[in-house]
Amino acid sequence: MFVMALTVLMGFSACSDELDIQKLGNLGSEDDFYKTDGDAEAAITNCYTDLTGMYDIVKGTDDLLSDDVWCGGGNRNDNAERENLGSYTFGSTNGNIQTMYESLYTLIYHANLVIEKFTGADDTPVKKRDIAEAYFFRGFAHFYLGAYFGTAPVVDAKLKPGEYAKENSTREQIYAQAASDFQQAVNSGNLSEKSTPTQHLVRITKQAAQAYLGKTLVFAGKYQEAIAPLNEVINSGKYALNTGAYENLLHEVNDYDAERLLESNIVRDLDNLYFNLYALYHGFRSDYYDWKVPAGSDQNNAGYGFYNPTKNLYDAFVAEEGANGYRLNQTIKTEKQINAEGIYIANGKVLHGHEGYWNWKQRLLQSEVFTGMAFFTSSNFVWMRYAEVLLLAAEANLQSNNTAEALKYINMVRSRAQLPALTSITMDDVKTEKRLELWGEGTRWMDLVRWGDAAQKLADKGKQMPGFKGGAAGQGQIVHEYDNVEGGFVAGKNEMLPIPDQEIKLNDNMKQNPKY
Repeated sequence: MFVMALTVLMGFSACSDELDIQKLGNLGSEDDFYKTDGDAEAAITNCYTDLTGMYDIVKGTDDLLSDDVWCGGGNRNDNAERENLGSYTFGSTNGNIQTMYESLYTLIYHANLVIEKFTGADDTPVKKRDIAEAYFFRGFAHFYLGAYFGTAPVVDAKLKPGEYAKENSTREQIYAQAASDFQQAVNSGNLSEKSTPTQHLVRITKQAAQAYLGKTLVFAGKYQEAIAPLNEVINSGKYALNTGAYENLLHEVNDYDAERLLESNIVRDLDNLYFNLYALYHGFRSDYYDWKVPAGSDQNNAGYGFYNPTKNLYDAFVAEEGANGYRLNQTIKTEKQINAEGIYIANGKVLHGHEGYWNWKQRLLQSEVFTGMAFFTSSNFVWMRYAEVLLLAAEANLQSNNTAEALKYINMVRSRAQLPALTSITMDDVKTEKRLELWGEGTRWMDLVRWGDAAQKLADKGKQMPGFKGGAAGQGQIVHEYDNVEGGFVAGKNEMLPIPDQEIKLNDNMKQNPKY
């Protein structure tokens, strides 16, 4: 968030009495602060702020590493840090990786402060709820540390001087810590719960903690254990699949709808604007287009042109749904389809990192930006949807030989996508459905890694960079822009991101992940 400050320079004489100004107010020390319900609310607000601030980097990194999107942008090196992620040419000094690592540990630090300072001290309902939320946030950060970095250190308490040089943990230890924290949050009985599926509830809910507990256990390969918390969410009756226009699932019209288990609240308030690069990255890049949208259209051309769907993803949709598939055409558009919206590629322009498919699922809408300020959008950030819970439950049940339950859950998602019900189910069915339902939502790369499919699916990712040149009547063509000789997923290396270089330099006890 941009904070605008006005600095006023005032001249004054050097008289000592004029500098002897009475102190007005006292912020106090750390020991003075952590006392009241208001203090607890202020402290847990740091965690909510951290959650919102890391959305772009956490979700976007997974998408870039996956086989679902090209990095895109205006041209080569438009954003080298993201481009290197998308081509697997990144190393331990990548700025995005460093930012994510720091952001996750900042969240852990803020959560540990709440847990340490308020546990057992004059407990009130507010403090108990905030402590439970802090356990959720600490578990959340550890989950992503495990999924991305694999050997990052577990930090289960506020560190004291002399404890900062932590050794590597294992991915199993990190997931165990995340699961323990989520379970602690659930068992506390102090998390909020919706009264109805349509209630707008900003706070962390019991069901969100159960969903992430189930997700962590699935990632840890503990499928039988994952079934119970996932079923708790499903059987609670507090969440359901959205039945409105599928193309608007991630947009403001559906903020706090029945499908969203965890979202970051973005307030439509000029006094609380949130600088939102995530939305801009996914929008059309105006200088590459001839914009002829009709009056009253909600399409916005203020974006940067990143995160473009791959032909591989489009072909996977067609194989499962056909070229006229409802879900496909609600989330990805072809050149002919964007032409029908009044959007044309400008003459002579070649779209970078593009194969002729457009991200409609996360398009930038005029109604979601403040006039003249496209950096500020008002659509909430969606971390987890009910559809993901159903697909995790389908996987956990299938892996536990509960075929009937697995079929029930996957068919709920397929029904909303207007697909016929499956009568039998395999892991390939689960993998396909999860890819098509959640593409562009920061889950694909993590899934490929844990399924053991990454080396095969991503071997050539980024080795060749495509561009797309528009054509008459929507008959554009893919062109070859350049090669990345060192691109592509490397088995035994890219299953984890590198520990950031500066962390290794500052901590003699830390070892770098293999091959970085």
